Amino acid sequence: MKWMLVELNTNQLPPPNLTLIQVDNIHEAERSLLVLRPDVIVTHERAGNELLDIVMAMGIQSRVIIVSDQYNAHIVRSWSARGADMVWQSARWEQALLETAMPHTEQVPDMLLTASEKYNRAATGPLIIAVAGAYPGAGVTHAAITIAKYLTRRYKKVALWEANHRPCFELIEYIRTGQRSHRHRFDLEGITYFKASADMEWLESVMDDFEAIVMDVGTLEGSQSSWFFRSQVPLLIGSASEWRQHELVQLCRRFTVRQDRWRIGLPLATEAGKDEIEDLLQGRSVHALPYHPDPFQSQSDTNQTIDEMIGHVMYDSKEKHRRKFLFWGMSE
Repeated sequence: MKWMLVELNTNQLPPPNLTLIQVDNIHEAERSLLVLRPDVIVTHERAGNELLDIVMAMGIQSRVIIVSDQYNAHIVRSWSARGADMVWQSARWEQALLETAMPHTEQVPDMLLTASEKYNRAATGPLIIAVAGAYPGAGVTHAAITIAKYLTRRYKKVALWEANHRPCFELIEYIRTGQRSHRHRFDLEGITYFKASADMEWLESVMDDFEAIVMDVGTLEGSQSSWFFRSQVPLLIGSASEWRQHELVQLCRRFTVRQDRWRIGLPLATEAGKDEIEDLLQGRSVHALPYHPDPFQSQSDTNQTIDEMIGHVMYDSKEKHRRKFLFWGMSE
């Protein structure tokens, strides 16, 4: 859902299913309403009358919630008569926002999805997983290689694309093959590696050549960070260490996009550390990544964790191609 706060500010971390837009004044709200079309608008009573008039004049179907310094039955009836959907007491409006939005964060359990629903979630193109770090050196490349290796168990054509500003695939090619080439891509153990020298514009052209693509995005400050938000599974690598926890919270707070598709990976985290991060991030999907020293080798406990993270969008490659033929009206 898309919520807009008018003349209200909050430092609370919104639920992951919420796109939260904050505007400073009623004039900015008026300019943006037709374009943004929020599902819910929350404003203080000082701007309430003017905002309700604007919403009515524009014919926007947004629900309007008024935050009032005084709260009693008379005030609620008065605002309801003006067209407000709800009235919140100013002393606890932030808590009311979380309580109202939080029930919508529950996701359909994977076991309840049919094969068709899983396929539709994954889309007809390749599965795209984008891995980014909450800070430099979080272990993004290590995680990206580990996931790509995991995907080779399910898919025959897997690509790993280097889309960050700290390239190392050339060195990986040399270490693993003993060769150093000027080619933009190389194949290694069932994975096609695209180096940072490969133009990102080529990605659209080669997508159909692969069943799954893992993007090594680096940090979300990079020029290719948009792939993180566009992917089916945006995986954010962080840390459960006490001195690093604030970076995850600040990053989630900084981006106002919906985050219910995000997966948070915590290398070497204990269960207690994972639980603490889950509490801080309020409903986001958090996973402790096991100790996995060699990302080029498969590891059973890591495979189980990755399956928990991305199993909801996985589909069988044979099923994918079979459905493509059926879609075009051809029989099996």
